Amino acid sequence: MAGRKARHAKNPKNDKKRMGKFYRMKCSQCGTNFDHHAGTEFYCDCRECGEQSDEHAPFRCPVCNNLFVPGKEAFGQSVVEVTTWD
Repeated sequence: MAGRKARHAKNPKNDKKRMGKFYRMKCSQCGTNFDHHAGTEFYCDCRECGEQSDEHAPFRCPVCNNLFVPGKEAFGQSVVEVTTWD
């Protein structure tokens, strides 16, 4: 199997455009500013925390482990900036 390319690389069904969200957050508990990346309808690796997450998955502050749950009111109050990427 060495030297063979993955089957999905040639499959046109897998050539969908990938999109995601980039959150710039300020923790309401400890005041830390941090970034989080999440995929839209797929899991992507966040470059900051290393977790695989989608746009609905909860994530934690890297300093105090405060839990952020997208869609909750407290989450919206902690968001500094949201950018959609593709």
